[in-house]
Amino acid sequence: MGDVPNSIDGGNQMIKNNNNSHDTQGERIERLALLSANIDDFADDVGVAGDRLTAAQTAKEDYLNAIAEAGVQDGQMDEAFEEFKKSVDDLTKHYAKAKDHLLAIIWELDKPDDFIEAYGFCGRSPYRYPGLLAKIKTWKSNHYTLVAAGDERVLTDAAMVNLLAKYDAMDALRTVAYVEKHESNLAYAALHELYDAHTKLMDFIYTGAVLAWGDDDSRLRLLGFLPSSEVHTPGQPEPGTPVHPEEADFAGNFLGQETVELIYGGAVGAVKGTIRRAKSGAANYVIIARGLPMDDENRVPFRDTHVGPGEYMYEFIYYNEAQEPSLPSYTTVTVPEEVPV
Repeated sequence: MGDVPNSIDGGNQMIKNNNNSHDTQGERIERLALLSANIDDFADDVGVAGDRLTAAQTAKEDYLNAIAEAGVQDGQMDEAFEEFKKSVDDLTKHYAKAKDHLLAIIWELDKPDDFIEAYGFCGRSPYRYPGLLAKIKTWKSNHYTLVAAGDERVLTDAAMVNLLAKYDAMDALRTVAYVEKHESNLAYAALHELYDAHTKLMDFIYTGAVLAWGDDDSRLRLLGFLPSSEVHTPGQPEPGTPVHPEEADFAGNFLGQETVELIYGGAVGAVKGTIRRAKSGAANYVIIARGLPMDDENRVPFRDTHVGPGEYMYEFIYYNEAQEPSLPSYTTVTVPEEVPV
């Protein structure tokens, strides 16, 4: 019977209806765990055989493996973008130092404004990849032109080699980051595809079970569904509805440089708050902040940093003195890809 209890005592804790196409990740896991554990006992009754039976038997493990793979790829992507960001920060600082040194060399000989324009030094120093890309390419081209002409208003060979090495390292890390992003996207696409396949499989099994047993049979619970008499009726409190249900205001904005600012409002009786984040549509939330103050004096926007490109769903829940949770509030934020100029 597998590693999931097949007792029907007490019913299914998370499953509230038979509309499995709208399952959260937790609901889907519970349905599939019951299905995989018990399908062998009822396969003949509901007409499940061949590839469908095999898919039902392995559904729980297949889904958990797909979630794990998506999580691993997402983590590798985040790590790669973090390393890329560090290289951008490192090159930004080094560029400013190298620029100051070269300007000292140039101004020691004379002070031609037009000359420093050829190096791309006019305006503020770059601090993001597109700007660094353009500025250093300009610098490199001008450097080798002047070296060929015997002009002394250049960095030493060693200093120029070091600058370009840092540029090449940054560029290579950017490539790695976007490869990891592609692999993360593939993993989430595979997870969504499996979710859809399982939805169709469960629809087949549910309708087959209803045909064989009727829609109020207790055995439906063992396959991840509910008897019709236990399905939640809209307008009535659902099992597990928070006792303290008022939602809080919640909004998110992309600030640039892989940073998202999240602004949460106060609510009557709120003591502390929690923020979770997930890739949109994936439902695998991770906690990024807990214990956030809710009083007006101490409540400030929370900044989520080092967020790689993509669309994210943020969830905010607060708790009162009795540790009762509110209904969640949501906001979606898109972190754009950097586009080279």
